[in-house]
Amino acid sequence: MDLKPGNILLDDNCMPKIADFGLSRLFGEQQTHIITSNVVATRGYMAPEYYYRGEVSTKSDIFSLGILTIETVTMLKVDSTDKLSKYLIKNVRHMMSKHHCERPKQ
Repeated sequence: MDLKPGNILLDDNCMPKIADFGLSRLFGEQQTHIITSNVVATRGYMAPEYYYRGEVSTKSDIFSLGILTIETVTMLKVDSTDKLSKYLIKNVRHMMSKHHCERPKQ
């Protein structure tokens, strides 16, 4: 699946619905892992194991969901030209320091 903001639609009650199940067609009922070069995915949302090795598993969507969660919480967009890990570390640290709570004085 290509889980990214453009593939999440809202219904009449503003409930999110996933609109693209392309990757799920590659897996058999009991299958959880494949190696392929036939998957079209969006850079920045694809799991590193697919980006570097062509390895796709049921865990790949968890990575994409994590990116979506970070984007939602930080209100920052993934920059596909930047190294993803650098982007995440830099921006999450920034957001943490911006909202850092000091320990109360005793």
